[in-house]
Amino acid sequence: MNGTLIAALIFGVGFHWASLGMAVLLATVGHWGLARAARHDPQLSRIYVRHVRYQEHYLARAAAAAPPGYVFPSVAD
Repeated sequence: MNGTLIAALIFGVGFHWASLGMAVLLATVGHWGLARAARHDPQLSRIYVRHVRYQEHYLARAAAAAPPGYVFPSVAD
């Protein structure tokens, strides 16, 4: 993902000193931050995948006889 963003900055915006500088900054600081986050929480990617599976909007279930909603299994299965 980081490499895709860097390539989009360089080739999408064009070879301008500002876009090249931003790409270098993103490559160094972005990689450092992602590596630090992965070292802090190794299951971060599994939590992100679980977060993406959630719906954006859940319908209200106010009726007493409403069926229960689906509960996703936890990350630490």
